[in-house]
Parts: sequence; C-alpha cells; structure tokens
Amino acid sequence: MGNLQGRREVDVEWATEPVGRIFNTAVSANTDLFSTDLSPTSDASTFRIEVAENTGVVLTVTETVSGTTVNMDLNGGTVIDQNALNKFDIKTRGDATYNLQVGGSTTILRLQVDELLAEVA
Repeated sequence: MGNLQGRREVDVEWATEPVGRIFNTAVSANTDLFSTDLSPTSDASTFRIEVAENTGVVLTVTETVSGTTVNMDLNGGTVIDQNALNKFDIKTRGDATYNLQVGGSTTILRLQVDELLAEVA
C-alpha cells in the first residue's frame, strides 16, 4: 500500500501494535466480540481491522464516549465476503473505546485489530 505524490507512488510502512485478536471462534449476533473494549493509545490514531468469517455477516464497530455508545456498520452495511480476508481502517479518538459485533451467528476464522502508531520511512 502506498501514497500517491504527484504521479509517483511512495511506499509507506506503519509501526503497529496488536490490540485484539480472535482465532477460529464461534460468536453470537449483536454481542461484543471482545470481553474488554479496545482503547487507542493516543488521540487521533487508526485501528486496522482484518477479519475473515464463514457465513457472510454485517460487521459493526461500537464506539463509546462518556457512557454513550453508537454502532456503525462497516462495508456500507452489507455483509462482508465470507471465507475471505476483509480489511478496514477506522480513525479513533483518545477518549473513546471500541468493540466489534456481527449481525448474525458465525465463526470468526481470524480477526486482528492493530493500532497504526506511526509511519516508518
């Protein structure tokens, strides 16, 4: 993945920190996938979510700020491709916590959430 500067592509790598992982685990609809909400280490960072599951479900991010939680569907609210690795980046804020939910029962084949910390030259 790279950035476009003019007509030249510049490769950019990120220093990352894993913040949540699930492997080959059955999960229920509309329940938090992580037992503890995920917290960014700094204001205005990014969580990179990579997920594969086996039934095709809607993936939802929950964001909680000052006790108020909002749900936001990823992938335009349509089901993600089953048995395929799907990737999403979400901007975070330092005073919020995050979790993920699925819109139907499924088996999470692989889910990893990494915090993108800084660009590495």
